[in-house]
Amino acid sequence: MPDFPGDPRIMKIDALLSPYKLSDIDMQEIQTELVRLLSDRDMQVLLDETGLSEANIIGEIPEYGLAVSGQIDRLIIREKEIILADYKSDRRLTAQEKIRKSDLTQMALYRAALQHLYPDKTIRTLIVATAYAQIYPLEPALLDNVLDAYLTKKKPREVA
Repeated sequence: MPDFPGDPRIMKIDALLSPYKLSDIDMQEIQTELVRLLSDRDMQVLLDETGLSEANIIGEIPEYGLAVSGQIDRLIIREKEIILADYKSDRRLTAQEKIRKSDLTQMALYRAALQHLYPDKTIRTLIVATAYAQIYPLEPALLDNVLDAYLTKKKPREVA
């Protein structure tokens, strides 16, 4: 067993996994990985009970006349920040560098639409690789570059 004496998380994990009759080694690996994941700062944010799951978004990037709509897997709106996360089950997603361009574009568009809706809030974006229990924070500069590349393919709306 991992060295977490009296940790209520371990007791809950034990209770959830007990019907599966796992070996002690498998149980220890799962417990260690789950405690690591539950201790992660970004995961704690995602588990915030005020967060919304499968949140619909409708917005725009007005300078391009571009409407944005979709569904955000996890959306947390706080006083000074917004956190949006997208869960990906792709088994090829073993490192942040393997996030698909289309997924980065999706997150960049959602972020841009939210920035217009909430101009005074910082927006953090995360990709959660569920197959490997990894959370990849996406840097604003990366998303800005992805968005710029996407929008240069779009013609800006004429403003009269």
